[in-house]
Amino acid sequence: MTHQDAATSEETIHSEERRSTEGQRDVRWRAVRTWVGLAVGIALLWLALRNVAWEDFAAVLVHTRWSWLALAWATILLTTWAKASRWQYLFRASGGNSSWLRVLAILSVGQLVNVVVPSRLGELARAYLAGREEGGAFAAALGTIVVEKTLDGIAAIGLIVVMGLTLALPGWFRSASVSFASLLALLLLLVIGVTLARNRLAHWVARLPERWQPHLREGLRGIGILRERRALFPTLLLTVIIWLLAASTNYVLFAALGLPLSVAAALLVLVTGHIGALVPVVPGQLGVFHYLIVLALAAFGIGREVAMPYAIVLYVMVYGTIAGLGVGGLWWLSTGWHMLLSQLRTASRKATKTR
Repeated sequence: MTHQDAATSEETIHSEERRSTEGQRDVRWRAVRTWVGLAVGIALLWLALRNVAWEDFAAVLVHTRWSWLALAWATILLTTWAKASRWQYLFRASGGNSSWLRVLAILSVGQLVNVVVPSRLGELARAYLAGREEGGAFAAALGTIVVEKTLDGIAAIGLIVVMGLTLALPGWFRSASVSFASLLALLLLLVIGVTLARNRLAHWVARLPERWQPHLREGLRGIGILRERRALFPTLLLTVIIWLLAASTNYVLFAALGLPLSVAAALLVLVTGHIGALVPVVPGQLGVFHYLIVLALAAFGIGREVAMPYAIVLYVMVYGTIAGLGVGGLWWLSTGWHMLLSQLRTASRKATKTR
């Protein structure tokens, strides 16, 4: 063996050792984050359940109106249909050609990843799967997801403004709304800037290293997709439908459990859950989801012994639907769970190396 071969072999060994060490560190960090998140979730669940009058708790569940419960679940399915339809419009306008069923499968898998892996990795999973199906449209798909989240944020802010004009909102909700609005403002500036200056940005991208140009062009096309008239109106209309359906889920579930609450309460529960889901703390938002719902309903004088059954039923319906559709999506896309996570990590490492 020559000196050069020996040096190459030694470098390869060191490289493998570094990868192994980084992998072990990553596994340990994920484990610590998961256990800390679970501890937080259990603590919040305990806070929501302490000193609950269990007789009243059971009475709410016993007197459930099953026909109304079925209607509430139907609105969840319709919301998912509208979300898949909206993303299909955005994705097709950016150059994608996936069928509605395939878009639904990808969306469902992304939602499942967000539930199981508390790191908002679901959006990257959606972009990765869409890019795989469309032959490398990862950046364009990710751009459309940015637009999608921005539209949802605008809808949430609109509801916050309406509620602020008609209700005395709790202090914790006002504080959370300010933080949310600040984050949304950054996204909105990005989307508006790219939409209005896409041609100018394209000239700037042309001056960058060639290996970056295709991805940046795709990303700009995805983020600036609302310039396309064929996408603008259907996307805005479907966003309104999505939020109306989501609010109706909460309201119909009030009727199912016999809670005499208004549309305003349904809206507060909806926006609280939306903002809370943006900060992934624990797998499945266990405990966090329930505590936030209890807080929201407390603003309308609903005690924990009544609010907690509502939170549990809503949780089972929403997250049960996500789990079922997500598993079905994995099967439809012929993708295994562990294989998907492995592919996402590999893609992330490759993206890091190309920077």
